[in-house]
Amino acid sequence: MRVIAGKARSLRLKTIEGMDTRPTTDRIKETLFNMIQPSIADSRFLDLFAGAGGLSEGFIQAGYTPIAHVEMDAAACYTLKTRAAFHWLRANGNIEIYNQYLRGEMTRADFYKHIPQAVLDTVLNYEISSDTISEIFNKVDSLLGGRELDLIIGGPPCQAYSLAGRSRSATKMVGDKRNYLYKHYAEFLRRYKPKYFA
Repeated sequence: MRVIAGKARSLRLKTIEGMDTRPTTDRIKETLFNMIQPSIADSRFLDLFAGAGGLSEGFIQAGYTPIAHVEMDAAACYTLKTRAAFHWLRANGNIEIYNQYLRGEMTRADFYKHIPQAVLDTVLNYEISSDTISEIFNKVDSLLGGRELDLIIGGPPCQAYSLAGRSRSATKMVGDKRNYLYKHYAEFLRRYKPKYFA
């Protein structure tokens, strides 16, 4: 995974192994940014089904401020927390701590001790479902602190819609709960009424 725009253009990002998350293609990211670039100043976004954060990273590089990242995969959440930590350390002139962590000179737990808990708490490790959506709303509301949300980004898992996903499934994805995650995305749109969504 790599950044496609901004000061960190071409920066390769450490991500999780395996096929449980998938990066958003460069063409899609570039199209999104070209459409909304003029309205960036002090814009806040929420990333749903965040995966390892490739889409978020592009929006951060374009000048948007993340309010929260919602992701059910614990390993992906560690990647999201590490990226949030990187951005906080860079903004506070302390990037050497991040470099020490990358070189293996400290554990993840020791690395996170250098980061305010409020920064790490922007990563919400939840499966978005009817059972959890109210709790997620409460956490996002708290993180917003009364401010408006300008943008919601996210891509529900595509296995249910892809030929490859259906061919690998014994049931051809019939009855798979991922078929209906777009409805939860719509609930976030209904609640927060952002200026944009992607």
